[in-house]
Amino acid sequence: MGRQLIIIILTLILISCDNNVSDKKETVRLQYVSWGCECANWADQKFIDKYVDFPDSLTDLCVFIEPAGKTNAVSEDTMCFNGDVVEFTGSYYKDKGYPKDFHTEQPVDKAKIFKYDTYKIIRSNRKAVMQDRVEVQLNGK
Repeated sequence: MGRQLIIIILTLILISCDNNVSDKKETVRLQYVSWGCECANWADQKFIDKYVDFPDSLTDLCVFIEPAGKTNAVSEDTMCFNGDVVEFTGSYYKDKGYPKDFHTEQPVDKAKIFKYDTYKIIRSNRKAVMQDRVEVQLNGK
């Protein structure tokens, strides 16, 4: 009886975690913004263009991303460079918060979270950033 109760409780917890995710599936095109903090770093391109002269206003519109599973997670080794553009398919959480497995030692504001099932890389700046790093090293700066 005790084991069954634990399984029921764990199942209810898992179900309640996803109840906060909207039923509406959508595809969004987000651009990575490197703020130099662990805050929400993804923004819709239309907001980036609109707030180019007022970047502080853009911070309130940035979102966190969260993979639906570990196997489809965006790799920070190959993505998450300033200006990267990725098309994500999934759903927004209904409330602002933090993605699962998010840990930080600095204060970070809650933000919208987009939980994605799939993604497609539209533009990656990894090559340019890595090339710049090599040039800096070669020039000794």
